[in-house]
Amino acid sequence: MLQGLPWKVLVGPGLLLGLKFAKVDYQTPENLLIVRILYGVSQVFILGLCAFIAYGIRSRGDDKKSLKIKTPPATGGSGEQPTETKMTFKDYDMGELTKLFKNFALGAAVTIGIHVYMQVVPALLLQIVTQPITFIEHPLFSIYVLNKDPAKDSKLKRPFPDNSPAARMEAMKQEALKQKELQEQRDRPSNETLTDGGSTSSTAALDTATGGNAQTSVSTAERRPTRPNTAEEE
Repeated sequence: MLQGLPWKVLVGPGLLLGLKFAKVDYQTPENLLIVRILYGVSQVFILGLCAFIAYGIRSRGDDKKSLKIKTPPATGGSGEQPTETKMTFKDYDMGELTKLFKNFALGAAVTIGIHVYMQVVPALLLQIVTQPITFIEHPLFSIYVLNKDPAKDSKLKRPFPDNSPAARMEAMKQEALKQKELQEQRDRPSNETLTDGGSTSSTAALDTATGGNAQTSVSTAERRPTRPNTAEEE
């Protein structure tokens, strides 16, 4: 397995390659019907999971403990700071389930649209595998279906890690801003030192050129008395 890639990313392409080597014809009515039935079963399975987890949150959700969630600015401006929102574990879990369901609904709509209007069958095959895996790997599935204790598993600690593409882009953007600020902080002291030391460097260069007698000559000139103008007195 390629290092750095989650295993579920390779499942879909591996399935498509296997079916290609097996020379499965998606255009035959029998195979197409099987693929559609499997896709429908996977969607019903996901809907059932959503309903079961929602019931578990309403009945067993913790409404005594709370946490603070940082919400990024809506405009996406670099000068704006994220806002903090305090909510109970129960409300947080329900919000995470809502986001998960919205992503599922969006993916299903896109997949069905591609299949109906463009007659693309592999899109159904990919979603048959990847969507259930996404739900099974989510912390809510472990907490409310497998009944795992979040206190004993660091992966189930709230807030849950956001692995969506938008979250990855936001994280990369924030990391780039941090690196830029660190670089500016590194460059700022060197520039100030160079500015403050400019006059000192000039004096040192003058001393080197005159053999170190520049300051002595100035002091001697200051101490030398000025001769009076005797022509005017006469």
